[in-house]
Amino acid sequence: MLELTVAQACERIPAGALLNTQNPASSLTDAIRVGESLESGEIASFGHTMRKAPGEAVYSQETRLVVLPLARWVGCILRAYINPQYTAREFGILCDEEVLRLGTRYDWIGTSLGQLCRWVPFLGDWLASKVDIPWTNFCSEGRCEIEKKIYPRFNRGAACQISPQDIDDFCLRDGWEILTFRLVA
Repeated sequence: MLELTVAQACERIPAGALLNTQNPASSLTDAIRVGESLESGEIASFGHTMRKAPGEAVYSQETRLVVLPLARWVGCILRAYINPQYTAREFGILCDEEVLRLGTRYDWIGTSLGQLCRWVPFLGDWLASKVDIPWTNFCSEGRCEIEKKIYPRFNRGAACQISPQDIDDFCLRDGWEILTFRLVA
């Protein structure tokens, strides 16, 4: 496994790139991960989606969208997703959009109740979409909405009610540059 310090990771990953981690920094994102595991019958590999911010920071959806030091994830396995078609200007727009959303609330209802709704036979996905509160987001949903401003076919053009694992699956299939590493001190 490739190991990178915070400084090395920041040299290789442009501000604006998406990041997934296997180890959420917040118990809020554990709810998504457990729900996905129960729904799919297997352990979800990624539990939290963030965006690389300028410097040694990330935009992370905690109880609200905040800027946190990347060092908070030392010891975790991260995967960075870099669309090779993006220009420096487009990466900047992604960061600007994150700044505009700083402080937005976490979607507690969509995460907890929405995951339970998915278990209802035949109607689960429809029910889950009805519990989504539009002015709140969970980590992958918010990052998807912003990504679509630059890359409309992100998530195959579908709605942004997606998990961190869905982001991983899409970026792998769509030919994005992928960097998987353990963040070390």
